Amino acid sequence: MERTIERYIETVCPVEPSPPLDPASRLARLAPKFPELAADTLLNPDLKGKLIQTIRGAVGQLESSFTYSMSDEERKNCCRTLLEIAFNMIGLESEKAGFSEGEREEALKEALSVLRECESIPQGKEALRAAISEILSEMKKVMLGESMVARMAEEMESSLDENRLAESFVEAAKKQIRGNVYYQMSKGGYTKLGNDSATGLRRVRHLGFVQVSSNPVIAARAYEEFPELWDNFRKVVEVNPQWKEDPERYADEIALHGTITSLLPNLLIFRPLALMTDLHDGLVSYQLNPLNADNLEASLKDAQEICSILSQILYRYDGWLGWDPEKLKDRPNIVFKVAASHPAAIDITVSLNERGIGTNNTVTYTVAQELTLSMAEFEGMAKAIKKGILPSQVYQTNMQGRLEDHLREAEAEKLVMKLDDERFEKLVRKICPDATGSREEKAKALCAKKNLPSLTTDWFVEAMVEAFGEEM
Repeated sequence: MERTIERYIETVCPVEPSPPLDPASRLARLAPKFPELAADTLLNPDLKGKLIQTIRGAVGQLESSFTYSMSDEERKNCCRTLLEIAFNMIGLESEKAGFSEGEREEALKEALSVLRECESIPQGKEALRAAISEILSEMKKVMLGESMVARMAEEMESSLDENRLAESFVEAAKKQIRGNVYYQMSKGGYTKLGNDSATGLRRVRHLGFVQVSSNPVIAARAYEEFPELWDNFRKVVEVNPQWKEDPERYADEIALHGTITSLLPNLLIFRPLALMTDLHDGLVSYQLNPLNADNLEASLKDAQEICSILSQILYRYDGWLGWDPEKLKDRPNIVFKVAASHPAAIDITVSLNERGIGTNNTVTYTVAQELTLSMAEFEGMAKAIKKGILPSQVYQTNMQGRLEDHLREAEAEKLVMKLDDERFEKLVRKICPDATGSREEKAKALCAKKNLPSLTTDWFVEAMVEAFGEEM
């Protein structure tokens, strides 16, 4: 397991423990290789009143090597570090860290000033252009381009001015972030926001999002949107040859590590929020194996194994982030989704929270379910406090929408089954040409949510009107 942990660590921070470093030296040490981590080292309340001197100190340490000896990749990463600092100062995470509006604006100006200097030399401008391109490319990949974050990237890209590249990019980022309704809602304290995704979370963190939910489908989709995740997973596979030799035997273990690989970036993005709020914000919901929903012992074993793996990674990461790694030792910023589909969910919820491991009770449909499981969460948290364990944030996720989905699909299937054969097959060829099987199976494919998100979907309305008239 030690080699597996090292493979995870080497993708997110230096493998060796962080030595004692002042904030400027830490920023300078990380910037050429780990730009996002480097930028996030500034999201620390201990740096209030010190942001400008930290940025200037790091720039002073890197200036000569940036000009003369760095590789193109390292220069690009240094520029990206400054851009990520700008994003953080524009976004709400720096406000949550306790920095005044004045200090945030001054830090933003300082980062932009350094970027302009980079832009003034040929190798610096190329590095800046590459960093901007990389950020925009990543944003466009979210939900394969069908997302708010992707749309923000398109707007930012259209505002770029080649003659003032850094300034135009930062101005566009500021407009997209602070003009966003979610930013305004978060800043005004109207709500707390979370996301149901595995990608694009750094950008929504700027808007005030403080937690994310996930499941195996979402985790798998991350590999589709960001194929480079496969490279990280291969590194883990390389030190676990038994997986290749007998994949069926190790299927659960492979799935666990595949999920960790896709969700680890999310934990790191939200880690500063978790550290600054003592696990009140910055939580990632991780789904326990649904096959063990009725098994307390198996569910606890899964949760503890996942926490053990993540704790070892985050202990090293927290040190490089500039926090005392003992602060949240053995406390990954994770809560486990516990399916309320079985009575064992009550005992699982109590037992996890008793250990300081938060829960997100899901697959709940009624107030009675949610109340029962909320009491279980409180019982577990009370036991944790009595043991001197800091409790974690907890959640309830109502799934009433899924019941509505089922009812919609069931009614739609009844209607399409009434179509004559010619109309039915024509519709199948148009909407889901890959559908096979019986008429009933094709009807299910037609009316699945991805094809029929609403009973007012154009193709469905047109087909019904054509077959049965407007007064159906």
